[in-house]
Amino acid sequence: MPNFLREDEVYWAENTQVHDMRATLTILFGLTLTAAPAGLLRAPQSPANSTAPVFTIEGPQGIGLRPGTIGPDAPRFEVVSIKEDRSGILPPSSQGQLVNTRANRVQAFNITARELIRNGYNLQHVPRSFVVGGPEWIDAARYNVEAIGPATFENQRVRNVPPPTAAAMIRSMLVDRFNLKVHVETREREILELKLDRADGRLGPGLVPSKEKCLGPFDLVDLDTTNRTIVPTDDGKPYFCGFGYSYGAMSFMQAPNMRPRDIAMFFGLIASVNMAVVDRTGLTGRYDVRLQFAGDVVLAAGAAPVPREVTSSEVLPLRAAIRQQLGLKLESVRAPVEVLVIDSIDRPTEN
Repeated sequence: MPNFLREDEVYWAENTQVHDMRATLTILFGLTLTAAPAGLLRAPQSPANSTAPVFTIEGPQGIGLRPGTIGPDAPRFEVVSIKEDRSGILPPSSQGQLVNTRANRVQAFNITARELIRNGYNLQHVPRSFVVGGPEWIDAARYNVEAIGPATFENQRVRNVPPPTAAAMIRSMLVDRFNLKVHVETREREILELKLDRADGRLGPGLVPSKEKCLGPFDLVDLDTTNRTIVPTDDGKPYFCGFGYSYGAMSFMQAPNMRPRDIAMFFGLIASVNMAVVDRTGLTGRYDVRLQFAGDVVLAAGAAPVPREVTSSEVLPLRAAIRQQLGLKLESVRAPVEVLVIDSIDRPTEN
């Protein structure tokens, strides 16, 4: 049955089917709001000739949080239980584990310390490699976390991101129970730029101007209501477009009404990419994306996802598929970016 969630009067139905956690995960979001004019072209942006970061900790959608002082008056859970998960069961996602909230409760099962940090600082839409440092166990040890807050949390405003008060309490828990210390700094790193592949600007068959009258998969993330005309359904409630992504030996993405910056962001979150991808296409408007590619990741117990060896000649690797099917390309450059640095962290005492 669909799980209907509410987000500031925007509703969506979420269906999840897991077919083999080691091979394939298919997540389908079914939902319905509108598209900006598609097919417009703007001048491509070039990397800044300065030390200003081209990718900040806020991420492309502007939701990431910078660390601040967490004092005695900061929001905190009333009860927190943390137990190490020794089951050896792998998480059902190549992009990190989710923190679930309901009423005044928070649950996170089979989650690593790195993913708790990403959830506490709203970094789910920033590549996991942008949380740097720390001992090996922050990716190997997995925990079951259950916590209760003093009051019901506010509505979730961003998909896959805890409500603001819950996230603040997670940050306090990380300080209190993990003795976490972090800071943001700028480093020069390899990033990818998403560009047009063909000199004539022609796009591939998998990237077409969108005619959908629904909210794109990442629209609500940035809470940007400018240049958007909402077309409500009969009940007056706007809905998300459908969104599908599966990963495994053959990976597949189908997403309507995507902005180029959203496409770039999504590519950066794919576990086998795991780095910043910056939109340099010069395209504006919105597009329907359909992409099939080989490989992606293998999940191994006690380790972060790693790229899978591609053995099939029938399905293209990711970068080749992007060129053939979308008419785009990924190019590596070095640029200054912001990262969240783990200064110190301790294993929590179980209770």
